Amino acid sequence: MGYDVWDIRQDNTLKFPQVIRYLTTDSAQEGVGQSQIVAYILKLAGRFEIELYSFEKYKPSDRVYEQLSPIRWHPIKFGRGGWFGAFIRLIHLYRAASGANFVHARSDIPFMAAWLARVPHIVWDCRALMPYQKTVDKTGLKRYLLFNFLSFFQYIAATRSSHIIVITNHAKDYLMQKYGLPIEKFSVISTCVDMEIFKVKKSKIHETINILIPGTLNDLYDFNAINRIIRAFREITNTHVTVALPLNSTENYRKLDTDIVLNLSHSELASNIHKYDLGIAIIRENIGLALKSIAPTKIAEFLAAGIPVVVNQNLGDIGEFIYKVLPSFSLRNLQSLDMNYCVRLMIADLNDREAANSCRLLAEQHFSLKSAVLRIEQIYFKLLSH
Repeated sequence: MGYDVWDIRQDNTLKFPQVIRYLTTDSAQEGVGQSQIVAYILKLAGRFEIELYSFEKYKPSDRVYEQLSPIRWHPIKFGRGGWFGAFIRLIHLYRAASGANFVHARSDIPFMAAWLARVPHIVWDCRALMPYQKTVDKTGLKRYLLFNFLSFFQYIAATRSSHIIVITNHAKDYLMQKYGLPIEKFSVISTCVDMEIFKVKKSKIHETINILIPGTLNDLYDFNAINRIIRAFREITNTHVTVALPLNSTENYRKLDTDIVLNLSHSELASNIHKYDLGIAIIRENIGLALKSIAPTKIAEFLAAGIPVVVNQNLGDIGEFIYKVLPSFSLRNLQSLDMNYCVRLMIADLNDREAANSCRLLAEQHFSLKSAVLRIEQIYFKLLSH
């Protein structure tokens, strides 16, 4: 098909009743891809024949090829950044979608590729409200043009898709109201976590509170607020702060007042997360609707491990979920808060033996990978039966 691809390896003896082409611009090797794409697909592969098309910045290792052996994986070289690179990736995905009967399109560019290829059944997996998220720091004419361009993508995806998966109820409500869509067209399936991989932290907190800040740390994070929280902890008790970075992270970690910076893969994070007492994932409050439509993966992983995580109260659905169970860790109006007072409440809750169980239960109720896979199977079967 003319792709600029890494090696394609597959077991041709594997035959499943239906073929699903899963298109994403993300990498299958990195953190988000491992936790939010590969984890789903490997569980779905028992019921469907899966063809995964992903974009890889590095040559895939033999370990990843072996991990993905139950599916047909087409790793495409990521290529250039910027708008030109995005256009080239759109072309690659258009070719990948051509001739398909069913496509699961993760985000907007994969959807446009499948729509242009006239795929009969397309699931739009909406990971964020892109017109708002991608224009957060844009101003003037540049923001106006980009916002309207992305809004056109969003309109096409919302109105031409067969089904829509969103990761927050706020995103569902926004899209329903804006485009007059029926509730039956939506499934709210948040970023999820494999509950079997993340085990609950059993021990009490350490004499020194160990804080972990994982992730790529993009420009949506509120680094000033995170540093205020760190300073408040250090003024009150012994505190050690670790940043854990996956591949292709930004340099934003330098903005944080940390003690150590580690490079951890997704599997390494799962093995080491129990060493920590608290996570922090504070997003900027001035990003409008973008704040309501995102659900950082690491928050679900902390909760699955029974570890509280400090979040914005108005962060997607997660902020409200945490507020109802452990309100001291769900903050809003960050600029006006007495952070030392807030941290004292957090420390009291960290010493509550029920805190870990509350976190785990919250993850089981809202962020279980097993439950998410069952719901995705139902979506696939329903669409394929028509």
